[in-house]
Amino acid sequence: MAPQTTSSIASASTEPTVHSDPPTPPSPLSEDSTSTEFLGFEGTTVFAALPAPTYRYSLTLKNGNLRIWLEDCDSKEQWCTRELKFDDYVKLSNSIPDATAADYVECFREVLDNSHDDVSNIPSAFNHHKNGVFQLDITVKIQVLRRSRVAKYSFILEPISVERIDVLESKMRDLQDEVDALREEGEEATAEHNAAVQGLEDVVKTLRQDLSDRGLIIDELRGMVNNVLQDMDNRGVMVSKLQEEVKALRVVNDSAVVFQAKATTKLNDVIRWEPTGLGFGASVNGVDAVVRVITPGTYHATVVVNHQASEFNSVVQLKKGNECIQTAYCGFEQGHGGSTSLSCITQVKKGDHLAVLSNASLASTSYLTLVRIDK
Repeated sequence: MAPQTTSSIASASTEPTVHSDPPTPPSPLSEDSTSTEFLGFEGTTVFAALPAPTYRYSLTLKNGNLRIWLEDCDSKEQWCTRELKFDDYVKLSNSIPDATAADYVECFREVLDNSHDDVSNIPSAFNHHKNGVFQLDITVKIQVLRRSRVAKYSFILEPISVERIDVLESKMRDLQDEVDALREEGEEATAEHNAAVQGLEDVVKTLRQDLSDRGLIIDELRGMVNNVLQDMDNRGVMVSKLQEEVKALRVVNDSAVVFQAKATTKLNDVIRWEPTGLGFGASVNGVDAVVRVITPGTYHATVVVNHQASEFNSVVQLKKGNECIQTAYCGFEQGHGGSTSLSCITQVKKGDHLAVLSNASLASTSYLTLVRIDK
């Protein structure tokens, strides 16, 4: 038998029965829970994914008594409940307020029919119980006062002795169901085929109508192609000129890397450089205004710092990152300005920072020049 699967789905919506005197509290055994009407449903259901068997089911409500019948479509084994009164399967723990027996049967039918939709989450189970009988469990998710809860209904089904003629009749029902399904598929396929044929006929009519205008369109396209070919001849000359300009720009970009800057202020001891307008391959970085190298290579760096030293140990330093690559001491002459120069060749990488530091006061304008002499 199929393994038990427990989950829940939304139950079918039901129309509440109007009471002359509202029950207090609602009881699953109210008079509205029984009915003299006859209600019957048939269909197929599953309790697990393939290769588990498919079952044919029948739900019958007659004079308020419910009877459930199941048949294994492969083995033709059959099981059936006795005639169940309303309070045999509806208790206080699983009752739905104001629902009639017909409402419950509708819910059970919906659960069994919908089992094919999601075989990984089947809200019903059919398992061996004891003493040769089986138990059918149906789980229904209901909404009461804007709150969801799960109600479970259990039914005991006993095996039915099936005669050979009953087996043949069951197989005939299966064959009839297959024939009906094939007939329905055939009708759908015929309708789709007719629609496709009609669509093709419409397309053919449209194409025939378009063919009469295609001659003019082709002539216009030929004229456009001739114009394009003529334009392409002119474009060839323009492309050649652009290629030469690109080559020239590449030569300039690869070789002529020059950066010039000037400064009149410091941030602590760091001289704050400002580009003078001529600058390729480097830029001024951030608030501290140090020089950030964009194009890597070997550079000749020249620095001229105009200053007024206030003590004997005033210096000018050229640093690459945290590395000091050149230092020069400033000449000291009380009350007079001076000039200190740095000149060196250094290898720098893309993103390296070059900074000039001096503890002397700046006088006039200082200058920095970077020239790339090799890649």
